[in-house]
Amino acid sequence: MKPKAVAFDAYGTLFLIETDEQDEKLFETFSRWLELNEVHVDPQKLATSYRAEFDKRLKREVSMGLRYPEADVRDVMEVILGSSARRRFVEEACLVFRALSIKKFGLRNGVEEVLGRLGRPLALISNAQAAFTWPELRTYGLHRLFDVIVLSSEVGFKKPDPLIFDVALARLGLLYERDKVVYVGDTYETDVVGAKRAGMKAILIGHASASYQIKPDAYLDPDKFGDLPDVIEQLP
Repeated sequence: MKPKAVAFDAYGTLFLIETDEQDEKLFETFSRWLELNEVHVDPQKLATSYRAEFDKRLKREVSMGLRYPEADVRDVMEVILGSSARRRFVEEACLVFRALSIKKFGLRNGVEEVLGRLGRPLALISNAQAAFTWPELRTYGLHRLFDVIVLSSEVGFKKPDPLIFDVALARLGLLYERDKVVYVGDTYETDVVGAKRAGMKAILIGHASASYQIKPDAYLDPDKFGDLPDVIEQLP
């Protein structure tokens, strides 16, 4: 197959990451950082408010008909910090919160080389917070390698909703040639199911399972990311 474009998931696919937003110590440390900036919020109240604001936004979107809604952490943080907080401070707070939540973070071996070898338009389609992901992409220079970047927090819905794939396909100019676009991800439920329902080819980073009702078009060994160009070329 000679695809016209290749799209990727971000976390677990390009970035290898472990975070823990349930860790109470995270909110204790974040609360102390806020105090240094003259914002006083009890750690327990901080944790409760953070989760409640996310839940409220997601439930509101579900009530309006969205099956897979997404909220923006910047809006949540703005409520916590107060309406008088400057947007720049809100974004800084988001970055600090993200940094405190990370247990492990790095780029998968071979990512930059593989992206450079594909020789066709590239898209990033990810369930991700723009406040976190744009800085992380820039840190590694990956933002320059993608022609289209679609993040769930910016569009308001997430994978496996075909809508988020449609946004990327439209920006690529391939909305009516979706079967010529390949999506690469590491999670069956969101990446494979979502991409296939959107009419795209799908490659799963992982191994086959008899439980998969919607089959990926190919599998990629997690330890052999460098084989991706060959796997794409061998697609039917």
